[in-house]
Amino acid sequence: MTRADEIAKYERAYQNVDYRLGNKRRAHILERLGATPRGSFLDVSTGRGEVLEVAQDLGFGPVRGTEAVEYLCGDNITHALAHDLPFLPDAFDVVCMFDVMEHLLPSDTGLVCQELKRVAKGRVLLTVHNGPHVYRGTDLHINRRASYEAWHEELAAHFGQDVIRHGMGGSISEMFEVVL
Repeated sequence: MTRADEIAKYERAYQNVDYRLGNKRRAHILERLGATPRGSFLDVSTGRGEVLEVAQDLGFGPVRGTEAVEYLCGDNITHALAHDLPFLPDAFDVVCMFDVMEHLLPSDTGLVCQELKRVAKGRVLLTVHNGPHVYRGTDLHINRRASYEAWHEELAAHFGQDVIRHGMGGSISEMFEVVL
């Protein structure tokens, strides 16, 4: 499995209007963003940009996103991969990556955490879904751990500091937060 193979899955998935942010995940994200101090905002691997709309409605700004699927980019969404973000250090007050880590190659986990921390000056918020997700016959979640506790420990090691675990679990993602 290569990064190009993984990106190709999402190039196909996003051609379907039903491949989007679900209501449970939207509510989970809205709750945490609502409690987050406002400022400049980056959503890494933003997909259709739905989280950007939520952040803007909550008063974050400026609001930017990155996306690996090139045809989803434009305006405030830059074509980029999560392990190689085209921004200066400390460029954003809040950097988010919601329901993406489980889609990445396991070997990219550490690189992605480094990049998120590098471009964030205030905090990093991310969610991870640790179960399988089969969409139209393809398991999209290739990066899983034995438990959410294992994710928590690994993220703390990669970020080199405490990571706050906000919970949820079950059929929805766990939320993790790093305050820099």
